[in-house]
This record gives sequence, C-alpha cells and structure tokens, in this order.
Amino acid sequence: MALDCRMSVAVAALLSLTACDALSGHDHDHDHDHADEAFIAADEPLGVMTSLPLLWPLDASVDDIASGNAPMPWVGAQMEQRFNLVALDSLSPAAEGEGASEPLADLSKLAIIQPRSLSAQDNVALDKWVRGGGDLLLVLDPALSGHYEVPIGDPRHPPATALIPPVVARWGLAVQFDDTQSEKGGELSLPTGDVPLYLAGQIVASPEGDAKSKGDCTIDPSGVLAVCSVGKGRVTLLADADVFEHSDDHEGGDEGGHDHDHDHDHDHSAEGGKGALFALLDHAFAADKD
Repeated sequence: MALDCRMSVAVAALLSLTACDALSGHDHDHDHDHADEAFIAADEPLGVMTSLPLLWPLDASVDDIASGNAPMPWVGAQMEQRFNLVALDSLSPAAEGEGASEPLADLSKLAIIQPRSLSAQDNVALDKWVRGGGDLLLVLDPALSGHYEVPIGDPRHPPATALIPPVVARWGLAVQFDDTQSEKGGELSLPTGDVPLYLAGQIVASPEGDAKSKGDCTIDPSGVLAVCSVGKGRVTLLADADVFEHSDDHEGGDEGGHDHDHDHDHDHSAEGGKGALFALLDHAFAADKD
C-alpha cells in the first residue's frame, strides 16, 4: 500500500520532493498477512505525525528515504494493513494566503504519536480540524520506555517525555506522571482488545481553559485513556506509547532502531503486538463506534 508524504517546506528541502514520490510508490518488504476481520477499510487515509520510527527507521539516510529503499518498520507495516498512511510533519499550511496547502484538508482521521513540539499554528489547525468533525488519536507518553540506537541528544531521538500541546488543556485535559508507580507494567482493557502499558501517564481534568472550549470528556477508570467529543469531532487520548514500540524481533532491536529491556507480562509475539495495535486503532477509529 502506498505511503503518502506531505512535508513542510523545511523538510522538503532536506528530503526533496523525490523522497515523497519514491515513498508513494514503495513496495515494502514486509508482506504481513491482513487481518481476517477489519473494522476499517484498508484504503482509508490516516494522517500520521510522530517522532517514533514508525514510517522509516531512525538511522535511515536521506538517500535511502529519497530512493524508497528505507524499509518501513514493523509497527508502520501493521498500520498499513488498516490504512493508507499519510506522513505529516506539520498540521498547518507552510505558507499563508489563498491557495496555501492545508495538510489536514482531506483527512478525516489523524494519529499524532509522541510528537515533537507543535507550533501555535499547528495547535490552532488541530483544534479547528477536530471541531469540524475529525477523529484524532493522540498518544502522549510522559516516560517513553523504548531504547533507541541514537543517543538522546541526537535530533532523531524521540522526546523521552511527551511535549503536551496546549490544545489538550483547551479540550479540558492534562497528563501527569507518577514516578513511584511499579515498573511491572499492565494492560488497558478496551472493548476491542487489550493494550499493553508501561510507566503510563495519568490523564486528569484540567482546571485551565475556557469552559466553552472544553470537550465532553470521559476518562477511563485506569486514568490512562480519555475520549472527548469536541465540536463535531472526537479525541482519543492515550498516555502511553508502549504499543507503538513493539517489535517483531524479540531478540533485540527491530529495523526501526529501538528495543525494550523492561520486563512485563505482555504477549511479546508478533500476533500479540498486532492484536494490541489493532485494538487501539479500532477503538479510536472504528466506523461503528458509539
């Protein structure tokens, strides 16, 4: 399935338009079987903004990305079974004025997973898009648990602590972290399946923001998940990214350039990881959601 690529002027200057063209026609080496039952049409677009190595490895060179030779990591390949992935590095137009490209204009579903800092313009664009009817999965992990091959100071390294966009408080939520919690890990039970957790954050109601701008939010008893109706749209906020750090190589790091060394009682098999990932995606985006 093709990977669409929508990059800002700054990133386009780095990768060039050739990278996006190459990625759009890239036949990935991962030939995983499709799920027997899918709630979501596999050709439905899903915008993806992330600092994690989901769409290409952290150590992929510009040349590999531009030529289409950068393999898609395992988690991204699983997501591709459900969606036509659209890579985003900005949520707002790179230029102002009539005719400026709107990255979210033709998307109805968006996953923002452990993002780098969102600009003020991105926060405004995201709020407007959700209120207009968009479905958002927002994953903010206050204690990222994967171990990456690039050092923390490297700009390719994902933020170890989630950078909470101000729009989250505008919707009426905040993310906290209890650094005394057990390192054993756990699971979030959803109607669609179980999702692994490790050093998860806690979602609470935010005292900030205008009451009129806040969403109608329900926080799961676990405190790890919240679902909000915001305008005509819906926000699913998860305070843990462990499910997106799964690898199909359980002897070490995967092709994304990271691994886990923590010990918890999750199903570490590829099927277990795929099932957990699909459980979350289906919960956030299934057409027949309540």
